[in-house]
Amino acid sequence: MTIEKKIPQAVPVAQGQVTDGIPAINNRNDRIESAAFGFVDVTIDGTSVNLTSDQFWEGSHLRIGVGSPAPGGPVTLNVPAEQRGLFTVLNQCGQTVTIRISGQAATPPTIANGDMGCFQSDGTNVRTAAGASGSAPPMPFQYPVAVSDETTELTAGTAKVRFRWPTGFTLSSVRASLNEASDSGGTVTVDVNQNGVSIFSTRLTIDALEKTSTTATVPAVLSTTAMTDDAEVSVDIDDAGAGAAGLKLVFLGVA
Repeated sequence: MTIEKKIPQAVPVAQGQVTDGIPAINNRNDRIESAAFGFVDVTIDGTSVNLTSDQFWEGSHLRIGVGSPAPGGPVTLNVPAEQRGLFTVLNQCGQTVTIRISGQAATPPTIANGDMGCFQSDGTNVRTAAGASGSAPPMPFQYPVAVSDETTELTAGTAKVRFRWPTGFTLSSVRASLNEASDSGGTVTVDVNQNGVSIFSTRLTIDALEKTSTTATVPAVLSTTAMTDDAEVSVDIDDAGAGAAGLKLVFLGVA
């Protein structure tokens, strides 16, 4: 078997063509880099704005801001009918923004004020990118608190520890644990107050001979899930059990 290599004949290029081509190549490289990483500010002073092709490709991140006058209602952002990979929109205009190609058949996505969404365009419709919700995803929040030392036997009482939330968040559950379990017949019961008001309708408990509230016969029930930034929190021990020690809490939610 014979394999023949064929090399295309090189075509001479004039020096002027090389020189003229360098700026064009640089411009295209700049355009690609900007489209991938650039941030474009779009000022909104009405309820509808048309994004030019140059703006659409100038950056992959669109920051929607307030113009003068500020928009008086929900805003429609019309983007060019061009295929475009992932791009993000940060909405800071004070109104809900709908992102669409004019006349698109699919229901266009919307993004609330203060949210950031990830989108893509097939040249006919703008859609929320797969795996993106159109708003910033919530971040898991875990906040551990030691209510006592590890060895001293617990005693009942109010405000065994006080602290303040470092941020606002949505509470999903509270777990309690012990270093030393309560003796037979003694249940540890805990209450948590936000600004003096209990967050439970059914108190948090740890059964006798157990070290965790996850095995409680009667699960705790939250009466509120809205935890407020800088709110004062106090922990009460309603029932100390018998011989229990080393009480700790973990607050779980999303911020």
